[in-house]
Amino acid sequence: MLFPAKFQRTGFLDLLADAAFQLRLAKTADSDYAMNRHARGAILAAAFSVECCANCLLADLELAPKAQADFERLTALAKYELYVLAAKKGRVFDRGREEVGQANALIQIRNGFVHPKLVSTRAEIGEPKDGGDAIAVELRLYPKCDGLGIPDQPLLWSASDAESAFRAALGFFRYVFVDLLGADCEEVQRLVCDKTEASLGEHQHLLESNFDEFVEEFSQAAKAGFDLSFLGFGRIGST
Repeated sequence: MLFPAKFQRTGFLDLLADAAFQLRLAKTADSDYAMNRHARGAILAAAFSVECCANCLLADLELAPKAQADFERLTALAKYELYVLAAKKGRVFDRGREEVGQANALIQIRNGFVHPKLVSTRAEIGEPKDGGDAIAVELRLYPKCDGLGIPDQPLLWSASDAESAFRAALGFFRYVFVDLLGADCEEVQRLVCDKTEASLGEHQHLLESNFDEFVEEFSQAAKAGFDLSFLGFGRIGST
């Protein structure tokens, strides 16, 4: 028997699972090219998860439609600050914290990737050599790096850069949910998980939804040393 239902998607767990999945593939890639492709996916997913989580928190405030539209124009960090002010009187979203600075670095990476522009990078070039059908030259790039040590050239992103991005996202989420909000695992899941609203008999139920594949992905990440205990899925926890 089927019951009427409405699925509400946040996308947060998708993005976090994407970051873990692509990082795992970047670490086991059999070529620099493949590593770079997977590292890109991991870094961008980690960055998008920060923005996605901000929107989850904003939605939880249940603002009037006009106010919601106005506040949606805020930066991601401003949304976190707004939510902490509204949900926890006396708590301060400290923009000077290392975790916040790292989250901002991820946001800047995201902005630079989705709004691409010409970037000049200091480089050195070797003496041209006969490469058969073309001239071969050695090109060494010396890019600028952000606060996470991630190069400003996605062409150079590596598995270690992807790991830095994933750890930065997780550290920031722990700061927000645990240090600032004091939220337990159930509260975190309520805030960020996909939800299914269903009419079962005479009662309405709101059920948090996730996929077994996400739980397994996060479990593998936990075994690799990443602390996802704030999410509270089964075997997930710091090692």
